[in-house]
Amino acid sequence: MKAFFLVDSGILNYQISDNFENKESFVFENSEQLYTFINFYLKHDDERELLLLKLTKNFDRIYNPQKHGKEIFGLLFNN
Repeated sequence: MKAFFLVDSGILNYQISDNFENKESFVFENSEQLYTFINFYLKHDDERELLLLKLTKNFDRIYNPQKHGKEIFGLLFNN
């Protein structure tokens, strides 16, 4: 994964956000904070790479394509 995400604070309303640490590094409250994040990460490659590493590890820990694919298939076709 060569990209990372910046998300609005609405994600904090969902249980999935509990799986991520350092949410203050990628969750923004408003457009001004988003702009600040974008500029910061464009200027600080090391911080961007560190965030990418952390987000990738968290995502890999919580997402299993085979398991979740089977669950989705079951919900769609077995009910």
